Amino acid sequence: MNPSRVGNISLIFKRKLEFSFFFSSFLSPALSLNPIYSQVFIAALAFSYFSKAFAGTTMKSSFTQLERRFGIASSTAGFIDGGFEMGNLLVIAFVSYYGAKCHRPKIIAIGCFIMSLGCFLMALPHFFMGYYQYDTISFTSNNISSFSPCILNPQDTLKIKGSDCAHKIVTSYAWIFVLLGNMLRGIGETPITPLGISYLDDFSREEDVPLYISLLHTSAMLGPLSGFLLGSVFARLYVDVGFVDMDTITISPTDSRWVGAWWMNFLVAGVIILISGIPFLFLPKSLDKKEDACIQKNLDPMENSSENSHGQKPDIQSGMANSGQLKAVAILPLVLLGMFLSGFIMKKYKLGILSATKMGYTASFIGFAFIFLYLILGCDNHPVAGLTVTYDG
Repeated sequence: MNPSRVGNISLIFKRKLEFSFFFSSFLSPALSLNPIYSQVFIAALAFSYFSKAFAGTTMKSSFTQLERRFGIASSTAGFIDGGFEMGNLLVIAFVSYYGAKCHRPKIIAIGCFIMSLGCFLMALPHFFMGYYQYDTISFTSNNISSFSPCILNPQDTLKIKGSDCAHKIVTSYAWIFVLLGNMLRGIGETPITPLGISYLDDFSREEDVPLYISLLHTSAMLGPLSGFLLGSVFARLYVDVGFVDMDTITISPTDSRWVGAWWMNFLVAGVIILISGIPFLFLPKSLDKKEDACIQKNLDPMENSSENSHGQKPDIQSGMANSGQLKAVAILPLVLLGMFLSGFIMKKYKLGILSATKMGYTASFIGFAFIFLYLILGCDNHPVAGLTVTYDG
């Protein structure tokens, strides 16, 4: 038979095969959309990881502002922070057990919306508490060391907002809204990790899972970096900015009576989390990894067999809390790089549990060895009267 005729017959057969698959995709839309759904889910889950980490950081960066605004002690602020774990513990067992039997993407979406509601609830007290009234006594960084309000006579009636004295009064009980909102945030965050990872594992190939998980944690590490930076910006804005004439404000961010715009943190976090939950509403209940394999095989069986004979090709290319901020800027980029590279290496070289453990142990040992370099670093001690220098000096 003429070789050219044989080539034409094989080409016609291939075109018919592609046409039959194209026609079958109309009969089964889920088959043709599975790759798109999987990509959308990974991107949405990564963004939700970023959002929940961002919201958690805004809470941490607002503690000082909350203590001054509500006139509460640090112990009360710690109790408010623990509200997140309270809400998480209330539903974690229920969500992990029953959530896997339901529509997991929609459960995650509902969780994001609950988190968003919690953030908005935390910002609510600002809008009904009235304007912030700061004290007439100024305690700046220059004179606070010469006056300690905690040594006042207990019978004195002077009580100072923002101090850590045992007899400090609570100016408002609106902090309860912040506590309830933080509990809602904990409830809403519960389904994201367990249901998201299980859904991801259902449609992902075994060698791809480490890379996807590293991408998720890399996205999560960007949340604290963004949260602390944005929190420092809002801390320099007066709490009632936009509501009062700023020319009448006589204090500055260096004053101990200053309260920043803490409520803006929660509004921004609420909007970001709300957006992160929307894509999950349009995802199917489940994705079968076998369907993706059939699609790849039917599209080009010759190319698939060629890949199997030549090996698999990689498909991936590679003061006001300023000192917390500096550490985040210096350390987080290296953490992000390490997380991504670890997932990429595990995918490229197909490392098992034992090999991954050896790689982690080696990296940890090298990092520990570099700690000894701290021994050659040092700083001069500050002169302290009566300790390092005489009182006359």
